Amino acid sequence: MSNITNTEELARYLRDYPVAMALSTEDPATVLDRHHTPGSLASAGLVGGLVGGVVDGAAQAYTAWRLSTIEPTVISHGFDSVAEWRAFSAQLHEGLASAGYPEAQAAIQGSGATGRSFKTGMPFDVGRVSDLDVAVTGRRLLDDAEAAGIEMRSRGMRTAPVPDGTQEVLGVADLLKDLTAGAGRPVKIMIYGSLPEALGHKPSIPLPKE
Repeated sequence: MSNITNTEELARYLRDYPVAMALSTEDPATVLDRHHTPGSLASAGLVGGLVGGVVDGAAQAYTAWRLSTIEPTVISHGFDSVAEWRAFSAQLHEGLASAGYPEAQAAIQGSGATGRSFKTGMPFDVGRVSDLDVAVTGRRLLDDAEAAGIEMRSRGMRTAPVPDGTQEVLGVADLLKDLTAGAGRPVKIMIYGSLPEALGHKPSIPLPKE
C-alpha cells in the first residue's frame, strides 16, 4: 500500500483491516473525522517511511493508538467475556510495569486473533487447548531481549517466542506462569520494538491499556 497522508485514505485502510473490523462496528471514516482533519497526518510532519511494508509509520502509529481506544465488540479467542479479556490485559500490563517496562503495550496474535492455527488451519481450541500468543512491544524490552541472547527474527524486528530460561532474565517468568494459570492455556510472548510494527507484521488484536 502507498503512503497514507490523509483521513480518507486511512479510513479506507482501517475499513479493510480485520482488527479494526473486529474491534468496532462504527464506520471508520466517522471515527477518524471526529479526531483528525484531512491532511493532518501530513501537515504534522509525521509521515515517514514504510514500516513492515504495510503502511507508512505515521498512519500505522495512529492506527495502533486508535485501535487501543475503541471499545471492543469482538474480543480475541480464548476469553468468555470482555471483562475477562480486560482483566487479562490489566494483569499483563501491570506485570510488565513491575518488571520495569511500564511503557510496554501488547496484542494478541496467532490463532487467538485469527481463529485458526497458522500451521494446520485447525480452528481455535478444536482437538486441543490452543496457546495464547501475545506480542509484547517496547524498544527497551526488545533491546534487553536481544542482549539476553533471545533469537531475533524478521531482520531484528522481533524475537522468537521467549524461552523459559530467558523469561527470568527479563523478569516476566512469574507473570507468564500466573497468566497461563488464569487463562487455563499456555501464554507465550514474543517481543517487538513497537505496537505498530506488531500490528503491521501479523494479524493482531491490541490489548487495551488502562
